[in-house]
Amino acid sequence: MKQREIKFRAWWGGKMHYDILYITMTGGVVMCEGTPLINPVLMQYIGIKDKNGVEIYEGDIYEGHGLWPSLVIFDDGVFRGRESSEEGVAYDADWYGGIDVIGNIYEQPNLFSGGN
Repeated sequence: MKQREIKFRAWWGGKMHYDILYITMTGGVVMCEGTPLINPVLMQYIGIKDKNGVEIYEGDIYEGHGLWPSLVIFDDGVFRGRESSEEGVAYDADWYGGIDVIGNIYEQPNLFSGGN
């Protein structure tokens, strides 16, 4: 059985960082491209790509299911989608059903207007 690739990106200093070298479990330090990032927001790669070949991470905003853009979240041990509707309903997403990543909650927060 093939294992999915485990990798992270980090939001820190107003910038998304992708080349994470290691993560410490104490002190909230992430080493990225030789620079220590103190207490960044970490987002895990979910192991698959969207219909355009873009890697999907927690915090990504995508279209392709329903009427509203949705946010990738990790909830109760599972990657899920959360609608940007008033209710912000979380659901088990069909990640292989042709979704299109259109941004992320940190760089384009205006793309996702609902839920928490």
